[in-house]
Amino acid sequence: MHFADLLVKEVNILKDRILNVIQEPKERCEFYRQLLSRRWLPLPSEKIPTKSKVYAIDSSDGVIELAGGGVIYVVRAAALSNKRDDEVIRKLKLDAFYPPSDEKLDEYRKLMREHLEHLTALEATRNLGQEDFILIDGSIFGRMNHVFQVLDIPGKEDFMLTYIDSFYNLLDTCMKKNITLIGVAKDSRSSLLRKSLLAELLLKEIENYESELQLEIMTILRYIQRSPRQAFRAIQEIANKVDKDIYIILQELLDNTPDYKMIMTSRMEPGYSHPLKLELRNVASGFIEILFTPSRRDELVRTFVTSLPQNKISIDIEKSVYKALEHMTSYPAVAALYARFAKNDIPLRIDIVHPNVERWSLEVCGPSSKYVNFVLDNWEDVVYRVLGLLRGLYAGLKNYNVLLTSVDKYVKMTQNIKNLYKAKIESILDTLIQQSRGVRRVSFP
Repeated sequence: MHFADLLVKEVNILKDRILNVIQEPKERCEFYRQLLSRRWLPLPSEKIPTKSKVYAIDSSDGVIELAGGGVIYVVRAAALSNKRDDEVIRKLKLDAFYPPSDEKLDEYRKLMREHLEHLTALEATRNLGQEDFILIDGSIFGRMNHVFQVLDIPGKEDFMLTYIDSFYNLLDTCMKKNITLIGVAKDSRSSLLRKSLLAELLLKEIENYESELQLEIMTILRYIQRSPRQAFRAIQEIANKVDKDIYIILQELLDNTPDYKMIMTSRMEPGYSHPLKLELRNVASGFIEILFTPSRRDELVRTFVTSLPQNKISIDIEKSVYKALEHMTSYPAVAALYARFAKNDIPLRIDIVHPNVERWSLEVCGPSSKYVNFVLDNWEDVVYRVLGLLRGLYAGLKNYNVLLTSVDKYVKMTQNIKNLYKAKIESILDTLIQQSRGVRRVSFP
């Protein structure tokens, strides 16, 4: 190891920082264990409804990097059913272009994989009805939060319009047909649960404070979501006015420790978290505020249209942008929770779209509903059915969901498959594809 001495030196210098990421102080673990225990519930006993049909959706892609900077891009998606008689639903898209950078290409690839999953799932809904399910690998609410912007990919600058159209159609179809759409994420950087727990505790602790001081603290809550730097300054200014416990909670709210880490370090038993109801309108973002203010929506349209290349601007482009923005404001509410099916296993982030979720009310009403999103009542039926399904498809530490694992294997793009695709393209075009010297490895999303 040519750099072993430098590695040892760096580890010794950054020991405390590394340990803070790997581990958590015992007192912090205990704090979150007590906080989370209030909202951690035992798993229901029900298993998957035997008559229900389930489709699992996944995608994969590969890049053939060409001499001269161009790429041939292949993306494919598939849907597998729990019923043996159902045919596999397959989709594949191919394109060739000159990406301006790896970063821009990666951004487009993620969106394109998700878009093809939406189209595949939409086709699957034709075979589904009330009480049936669609499983997608990843967060549904995260897909609602994609930045609405022009993409810096030749010919794909307006792709967000296409993405939103297919996603909205999928959500709308599931809502109308009473199909339960479920997103399952093995890993998530979200801290929505942790921050709801902290905000709930904070609001309870300041009940006896004077109204003026309460207002200052509520303002800090808003800063934490919109401007962490401004929130940090405000917390320092208020430190001598509040109890130590309040100061600690505000500091924790500034921290970005994900829910996943909190659940793991809290050593929670198998179970699930009390569901949250997430709505796009409550996301702390300047873009979202403008989106949900009809009188200001023209700003978004102008910004998008003026950023497009001239050949993409047409008479109908503004109508298409307005339509996309209206679709975004019509996205349904999402139920979000975490579940742990075995003591030593990782928690899964679960997003649920279902007509009943729209009717759920929140425990805390008023201005605090933007910070505390726990559902009040009437949520058990939908959540129990989803947990029953996922528990029935759970096969231990190495296989968190047999159906999603199966479609992942079916659709995964290996290096051999990419080589076969390259050879087939060469055969059809009757030409040799010259690749760059630093050939890009195929990705496995």
